[in-house]
Amino acid sequence: MAGKEKQPGRLMRHLHTAKRLHAEPKSIGPMMRDALVRVWSARGGGFYGLGYVVAFIVIEVQMFAGEILESTSVADFAVAQIFELAIRISFLSFINVMLAFIWPVYVFDFAGGYGLAALLLGYIAFEKLVRPVVENHFPELIAVREQRERKKGSKAEAKGRGRARKARKEQRSSGASQSDNDE
Repeated sequence: MAGKEKQPGRLMRHLHTAKRLHAEPKSIGPMMRDALVRVWSARGGGFYGLGYVVAFIVIEVQMFAGEILESTSVADFAVAQIFELAIRISFLSFINVMLAFIWPVYVFDFAGGYGLAALLLGYIAFEKLVRPVVENHFPELIAVREQRERKKGSKAEAKGRGRARKARKEQRSSGASQSDNDE
């Protein structure tokens, strides 16, 4: 455990982010880009990950807009935001993450029976048209895709080695039972 540095907790990371934004307001764009790309990468860096990020943003914006509309004044809104900060960081964000995970359900809800076709066409369009453009702008997604493909390849190799081992074992056991039958 020597040499392993303790990572700051979530609250400390949020405080560090707030201090950085206060000192350097222009850093919000790159910080948001990095955060969204990290989330997208964590969800595979593909079509599903993009849908997840879009759904999460829409859910968060709807929640924030609802809070603004429910507030009677700017002071009321600010007090509500401070009070809900602890709740939002933990519970509400968890709920929004869960809702974002099921983003394809929203497509079915919106498009009805055509939802499956919309998802299929969206996937094909993403793979053929959007992915090259996106990976040109976000090269870190290329690394995520390549890592995922290597992982799939190593799993397939391991599965193939397991099948070969099983076949040799069965061959040896059938050979042994064959020689038992010969006697």
